Amino acid sequence: MKSIIQIENLSFSYPDGHPALQAICLQIEPGDKVAAVGPNGAGKTTTIKMICGLLKPTAGTVKIGGFDIQDQPIQAKALLGLVPDTPVL
Repeated sequence: MKSIIQIENLSFSYPDGHPALQAICLQIEPGDKVAAVGPNGAGKTTTIKMICGLLKPTAGTVKIGGFDIQDQPIQAKALLGLVPDTPVL
């Protein structure tokens, strides 16, 4: 079965060098139900922003349906939906 979301060694550091995420790996199969739970500052929103292509990772890859969100954003985003908690249109 092909993973719908595949994250490999995803990392993000702020410009001052402070790490927000370090080497996250995750594989989500079609039909899986996933929740991001953790304290404020754990990197949940940062991870979601990188999955959606709104934030460029410092290192690592995010693939949606086999399409790299950085290299093939149109194909990847066509398979993805997001309902933000605060609509910023």
